[in-house]
Amino acid sequence: MLTSGKNIFSAHIQIDDEAQYEHILKEAHKILKEKFKFYFSTLQLEKECTDYGEAEHIDVAQLFKK
Repeated sequence: MLTSGKNIFSAHIQIDDEAQYEHILKEAHKILKEKFKFYFSTLQLEKECTDYGEAEHIDVAQLFKK
């Protein structure tokens, strides 16, 4: 939480298609703001996640499916 009522979000997002980078980034920001009401988000998109083996249990991909 940044301040009262101002929640923030930070994440790494693994993508398959680098050509879709801008579209994925914009859509993720839109979903975080509109659906989850985050005031501010910092997202890092990457082709390969170096920490994936340690982060499988926090995969939130299902939340973004329409």
